[in-house]
Amino acid sequence: MPVTSASDKDNANSSASGTVLSSVGGSTNGITIRHLQYKSAQSRANRAVKEQFEEETGITVRIEAVPFGDLLSKTLTELQSNHNSYDVIDADMSLLPRFAATGGLHPLDDRVDESATISPDLFPEKIWRDAAVYGPPDNYNPVTARETFINQIPYQTNVLQGYHRTDLYGQAGLEPPTSIAEYIRAGKHLTNQETGVYGMGMMPGQHPSLFVEWKSEYYATGNTFFEDEEVDPRATIQGFSPTWEPTFSNDQAVRSLEHYVKRANADYTPPGVSDWSWFDLTENFTQGRVATAQAFSSTARTANDPEQSQVAGSVGYHLYPGIDTSYPGIESKGDLPYTPVSRASHYGSWCLAIPNGSEKKDAAWRWIEFLNELDIVIERAKLGAQPSQTRAYEYLTEPGNEVFPSSPAFFKSIWESVTEWGVGRPKLVNYLEWRKTMQKWLQRAVKRQVSAETALAEAERETERIVPRQPA
Repeated sequence: MPVTSASDKDNANSSASGTVLSSVGGSTNGITIRHLQYKSAQSRANRAVKEQFEEETGITVRIEAVPFGDLLSKTLTELQSNHNSYDVIDADMSLLPRFAATGGLHPLDDRVDESATISPDLFPEKIWRDAAVYGPPDNYNPVTARETFINQIPYQTNVLQGYHRTDLYGQAGLEPPTSIAEYIRAGKHLTNQETGVYGMGMMPGQHPSLFVEWKSEYYATGNTFFEDEEVDPRATIQGFSPTWEPTFSNDQAVRSLEHYVKRANADYTPPGVSDWSWFDLTENFTQGRVATAQAFSSTARTANDPEQSQVAGSVGYHLYPGIDTSYPGIESKGDLPYTPVSRASHYGSWCLAIPNGSEKKDAAWRWIEFLNELDIVIERAKLGAQPSQTRAYEYLTEPGNEVFPSSPAFFKSIWESVTEWGVGRPKLVNYLEWRKTMQKWLQRAVKRQVSAETALAEAERETERIVPRQPA
């Protein structure tokens, strides 16, 4: 597909009200569309801006915000049976391979070509190519597919972000940690059990947070879960393996997991931390019980809100700590993919897609375009959503363009984390099933019910039963 720059489209197809209308299709006035969404900050932000869209276009948007499990089941029903229950769906990157394999998504190539609002060059190449473009159902890998399609539009990109208490770090004369080794030193120094403050927070409960936290340091060693899996943070398409042969029961993985387990059971992490998810970590950071944490973007708004946070006004941001030559199994700089610190912060994008079964595709596309207009992207950021577009970050990182206290520093850190160091998930069709297997065995290691070596060996054995169900 030829790429048309946004600047080439600036004056095309604008309505008098300012809403950009697609040239595909006819009148949409008076139509009602249904948007199936994940119940989160993005759905709340979309509810807040939809009234403007409805006034400008005459299209009514009904948002159905549901928990993640319901989103998956409802979407699969929609895509596999070609129903017309929904016109727009939220699609997380963990779900994109499975959705692509159904063949139930409406290709958006022609609409993007003709759009005055959406263009690939509005996004970092990594975000666009890693999220928007897939192959056909029998080979959804865009690297090897005979043809590719734009299946969805990224609009909410998240990354594991480091947070620290600037008051405690300042009093101790410490800089925020760049490596896990520095994180451990800070964790020990800042722990004060008498006051109930611990230097390091973790999220190793049997929850998706456990896997994404550990994989962020395991990937940073340059090792993979599957043979020849692409995990370079600078790669624009990640997570595919040509064979899906599991490779993670190796010495480096064992030593990495042992190191993770040791920290989860250390005296500088809080009691009970082995049951924490990212929700628990966010709550404990905002209530002042941990000095350092890692979480997703929504934590920044909560932590800076005096009505919800005990640490508002004392929140700093840093890149997710990486690994250096002090990390177990790393004997020299030559063992690291990047020096002096190698990172692989977990990241991913929520996307907007149109099911094939929708009978209101033109109206659905106008809603997707509206959500990608710059002023709407900025407004959604004020409401807690996280942008995907380069121009949005250019605005949000400028001093004076605060959407919450200290937000320019936050967005600057997020931008670097995503574009320079973000690494997504393995793009398995049955990723969620595999992740549950990983969570189960990693948690048993964290609880010291089994050794790290046994946990990974058993997880790999179960993985071998899961991956044959991948498309050829």
